[in-house]
Amino acid sequence: MLNTPGVVIVNYNTLELSLEAIASVFEAEQMPGKTRVVLIDNASTTHSFSQLVAAAHKRLKLSVVVTRDGINDLSKQADVVIIDAGRNDGFAAGCNIGLRWLKQTDTDLFVLLNPDACLHRAALRAFAAKLSSDQSYGLVGATLLDAAHPHKIQALSGAKLSNWSLLGQNLSEGKTREAGFSEQEVERTLSYPVGAALAFRCDWLDYAGFMDEQYFLYYEEIDWVRSGAKKYRPGWASEAIVYHHRGAVAGSHLAEKMRSPLADYHMIRSRMLFTLKWQPWLFPLICVLSAVQMMRRILRGQWLQALAIARGCLPNANRKFN
Repeated sequence: MLNTPGVVIVNYNTLELSLEAIASVFEAEQMPGKTRVVLIDNASTTHSFSQLVAAAHKRLKLSVVVTRDGINDLSKQADVVIIDAGRNDGFAAGCNIGLRWLKQTDTDLFVLLNPDACLHRAALRAFAAKLSSDQSYGLVGATLLDAAHPHKIQALSGAKLSNWSLLGQNLSEGKTREAGFSEQEVERTLSYPVGAALAFRCDWLDYAGFMDEQYFLYYEEIDWVRSGAKKYRPGWASEAIVYHHRGAVAGSHLAEKMRSPLADYHMIRSRMLFTLKWQPWLFPLICVLSAVQMMRRILRGQWLQALAIARGCLPNANRKFN
């Protein structure tokens, strides 16, 4: 049984949400081993790194250590380790910093948690139980619920990827938990768990490697699943409940079905990268579908989003949107 959880949270201009996410980890039922959180700050612009550290010390009531030079005895004993990435290279790069740090400890249960997500009390134990039940599981997702409407499902573990459009559809999105779902049925449909909350063992990380940092946002999870697919399969820890403020990090207004230009840019760019890496024969179709998507934005009067999609399609599209 896995006993020692390590949770990685990447913060970028989400100080308040990140502190809530950290608090939820330590409010969860604790396991026999030491629980650690590694918070990576990706060069936030709405607050300084020193403000983040000060807020963590003041509000978390936990042992907090700042480090830049790897692990030492002091940081090994800390509840929360804060690392300044120095620049914003995206979600995958931030996660990898935290994962490399945790790999130096005795962590055996690795969890990636969005700053806009909070764990339910039983989530860590549920992740551990699922990953201990079958060694063929690689990445395991949670039951994601809408933080504003907790009876509504955002995703059961993750999504099914279309074979043609390479777009993901969250499993059972919009349904209620009372409907009842079979883990086996969900896992037969599941292509990948979503990165808002997912867990894995050290052997997964050793086999699949770290996240591909060419992705700035989006498609990291399905790319990771593909990297480990010869040996591992994705799973759903149904009792790992996570409450998610969806869209808060990328600035999207999902209630209005409107992505931010930032989200549109990286969704298109990452889909292009994923296609060229894993299914290059689909690239012409993906280009056509992206053009259709751009036209829809124009028809809605969303000119900034349309421009972002056009830029994201370019062969030399920059990793950073500005």
